[in-house]
Amino acid sequence: MNNIVSGMNIGNMTDKLLKPPLLEKIRNYLLKADSTKEIFLFAPYIKAKTLSKLVDGLDNITIVTTWHIRDLVGPRTSSDLDVYPLCKKNNYKLYVNNGIHLKVYSVGLESAIVTSGNISYGGLEGGNEECGAFVDELSMSDKLFLEKIKANATYIDDDEYQKHLELVEEKKKNIPEEIELEDLIIPTKEEHFFKSSLPMTRSVDDLIKGYAKLSMGFEASDDKETKDCIIHDLAIYNLEELGLPQDEFVAKLKIQFFSHPFIKKIEEFINPEAYWGRVREWVQQNCKDDPIPRRWELTENTQTLYDWLVNLGDGKYIVDVPGARSERIRRVDGTLEYENEVLQVLESPGYTIEEIKKIYEKLERGWYVHDEPSDLSEKENASKSNWHYKREADEKVAKMLSLSEEEIGERTAKGKLYKKIVSVISKLHGNGFIKMWYYESNRGTWSDGIWRLTEEGKREIQRRGLTKTNNNENPISQFKVHQFYHHEKIYQTISGIGAGGGIRPSKDFPIIVVFRRMQNEDEENVYDDNYDEKTGIFHYNARGSGGAEQLEISQNQEIVNAKENGKTIIFFNQHENKGEYEYLGEVELVGTTTEKQLDNEKYIEKLVFLLKPLD
Repeated sequence: MNNIVSGMNIGNMTDKLLKPPLLEKIRNYLLKADSTKEIFLFAPYIKAKTLSKLVDGLDNITIVTTWHIRDLVGPRTSSDLDVYPLCKKNNYKLYVNNGIHLKVYSVGLESAIVTSGNISYGGLEGGNEECGAFVDELSMSDKLFLEKIKANATYIDDDEYQKHLELVEEKKKNIPEEIELEDLIIPTKEEHFFKSSLPMTRSVDDLIKGYAKLSMGFEASDDKETKDCIIHDLAIYNLEELGLPQDEFVAKLKIQFFSHPFIKKIEEFINPEAYWGRVREWVQQNCKDDPIPRRWELTENTQTLYDWLVNLGDGKYIVDVPGARSERIRRVDGTLEYENEVLQVLESPGYTIEEIKKIYEKLERGWYVHDEPSDLSEKENASKSNWHYKREADEKVAKMLSLSEEEIGERTAKGKLYKKIVSVISKLHGNGFIKMWYYESNRGTWSDGIWRLTEEGKREIQRRGLTKTNNNENPISQFKVHQFYHHEKIYQTISGIGAGGGIRPSKDFPIIVVFRRMQNEDEENVYDDNYDEKTGIFHYNARGSGGAEQLEISQNQEIVNAKENGKTIIFFNQHENKGEYEYLGEVELVGTTTEKQLDNEKYIEKLVFLLKPLD
């Protein structure tokens, strides 16, 4: 860190603190920034004259400050409204968040100078005894913290500036008689949207996995771009609370995403449908970025938006390609009739493509299977017995529900059941739950009426509780004692446990998963779990901070009542921080005890479970 600091000429190699005057030190740090990186300035008090000196010649700047009226009126103001004309002239973005008191100067939210100095003469140029420190690398939690502050701020435009200007002029007339100065209430402006108001993480699944990793103390992703996108999305949708079970996190994500002003406006535009080009055009026209992004620059953003609307919409949206036209997103309300039944059909044992070819040869109407699917990657799945066909789905759904001939209708494209199953398949394909064996012609893309479940489709079946547990392999059997597994593998195999450590009961299986997680060396071990080699028993801390009230916590109740409720307890042991987990097999509760342990610098009695491995 010292080498980096000295290389930027913002402090002496031996200094731990940046000493006044700070302006040139901070300016030198900002000048060394990559021109593609956004510069963030967080300061509650800003004077336009000092700001101009600090950022002269720099571009791509976002500023978050406060505009309390008491700081804008009087003979010795700590802030001034002239900041806005300066920002407007230089295309800087200006936000107001009246709750901040921090002073942070950051390049790309990757590194930062944290100081006591505001952007004023006294704060940066001299007069005040200020200091600062250089932070070489911001953590994911740091980035999320700062992104959230910006996300909760209000963008300042001409209208808001004018309102404040008029209020300041009015208050100046009453000084010094008027003592109480009330701030202008700044409403959230729903029409102020930027490209950055859109979701950035290409896959919702990546966001969910990234959140789980952050909750476990890991990096959100090994890929830097994906990692930054995850942090961005968690911030703009106010999802900074870590440690939620997966189902709770996803539920909150859906609420926050669809309640975001930009998304609400987009939904109004789409209703009931919109084609790809029109959606991209609407986003461009409603973005307030300067310069306005060109349409081709919004291609990936629009695709990501499509995926989020479909994957988080619980069936509200489907994407299809009618005829030879571009992709279309359509709004449909609720679960379609026969949707769950079709999913169950697709989950059942299927056929290879060759087997379906032979079946098609025997059917009337000249049904045909193409040798070359448009998605050539599907050829590798051709020999797998996981494909299903339209006639099969129709017949099985009719049998499952004992449908009458009236409900079935004609066995043609005009039939009632036929049409409903087509709609279901279209929706499932749009949601990414199935893959089609399809081909392209001069009239567009067409299905051969053959489909298979995707991994996401299998997860959706589990989420809906459609899997018949007694017909499926017990997920515990997929783990071998003393083998090591990544935490994501555990979550995927034992559905319904959510993400996180500690005691995790599954909602889908009668299984309770217990994680023993190792902490960083500099992290206080709140739960001092240990293994007694003499007795072969794990001493595992109950959840909570000690005392009899611990037994009332739901996770602890799960352990205590496991045998009575017919639930199996399995144990995963981590040997090093951020390492994989060793599977120790099934354990049973053989008793409880209390142990004196250090908690917040004092020793307290804690409830401890005695867990004995059965293997």
